[in-house]
Amino acid sequence: MMMLSAIILAAGESKRFDGNKLLYELDGKPLFSYLLDTIRMIPFDQMIVVSRFDAIKAYSLQHQMVYLHNGYPERGQSYSIHLGVRHADDDHHFMFFTADTPYISRSTIMALIQIAQQAPDAIICPSYQGELYSPTIFSRKFLPELLDIRGDRGGKGIIRRYMDRVILYEVESQKELMDIDYRSHLPTK
Repeated sequence: MMMLSAIILAAGESKRFDGNKLLYELDGKPLFSYLLDTIRMIPFDQMIVVSRFDAIKAYSLQHQMVYLHNGYPERGQSYSIHLGVRHADDDHHFMFFTADTPYISRSTIMALIQIAQQAPDAIICPSYQGELYSPTIFSRKFLPELLDIRGDRGGKGIIRRYMDRVILYEVESQKELMDIDYRSHLPTK
């Protein structure tokens, strides 16, 4: 049975948003909580939240998630990835989420996990009309490559390098995979 750690990247600087997007109130709840509420409904072997914000720390600990503090957000997304994979249990694969994706559904996450269980050496990505999105599952075999990522980058370089080992799961709605980078990405009232 494949063991899987959910690693939630929630330490970004929100430079394009003009304010802290993860703490932004969306319909009465902080943006980050939508994803974490969805993840809590899934039986991950381990849930790791990498952040630097007190509200996210409090939420994570209240819901029995492992909280890792990223005191160096200027090092980019790669630093959060390194913290997460180094803390994950030794035999676990990794499912990476960005905390600014409030619309991802439990059913899509479960479908990605099912695919990974059938192809444990692959990289599993959701896609919409051929474009790759997060969350992404990496086999533990990609740990050296994940630790080689530098700067404000995620795993897309690894995905491009190993396209022959990537399995795509096409979703019906692009909105489900959207991340909120700008205020214009927020729903209009």
